[in-house]
Amino acid sequence: MRVLFTTHTAKSHLFAQVSLAWALRAAGHEVHMAGQPDLADDITRTGLTAVTAGAALDLAAQMESYEPNEHDGSGDGTVQDPGAWEGTGGADDYRAIAERYEYWTDMTEIRPQKLSYEYMHGVFTAMTTQVFQQYSAPVMIDDLVRHARWWRPDLVVWDPLTFAGPVAARAVGAAHVRLLFGLGPVSL
Repeated sequence: MRVLFTTHTAKSHLFAQVSLAWALRAAGHEVHMAGQPDLADDITRTGLTAVTAGAALDLAAQMESYEPNEHDGSGDGTVQDPGAWEGTGGADDYRAIAERYEYWTDMTEIRPQKLSYEYMHGVFTAMTTQVFQQYSAPVMIDDLVRHARWWRPDLVVWDPLTFAGPVAARAVGAAHVRLLFGLGPVSL
């Protein structure tokens, strides 16, 4: 059986999949691990076959450029360089937009009184439309589908943040499964 794994460009996401990938490989199955080019060397170091898909995300550089919000729970805090928006409405517009964006993409909120349905719906809407779409950009989907059409996997095992995985599986008629690296939805 041919098994294609897809992973998000973070070592923690990759390493959560490596043991299952190696178990399948040790059982005699062919295994490929797909991810953005930033992770290709790490995939290769695990001994698995690396497949690059999409453009580099360079998460390390994104994290270094992020100026953390020193927020005290009030929603106020520091933002990145206001000069970045010179000539587009000024620093005040930049601050207002950055603070609104930070408010709706802050996944660290833990105060129960803030965790309403409306707040969480807003956060997940913002994350889905503004953040997650870069994780499986159209170029990544195209590359992954192209590889799947060439290699013809029987099963695609996809990371919860790599939405290109089920698309590639569907394109070639392969079965697919989402591999969680933590708690998943609980049904009562």
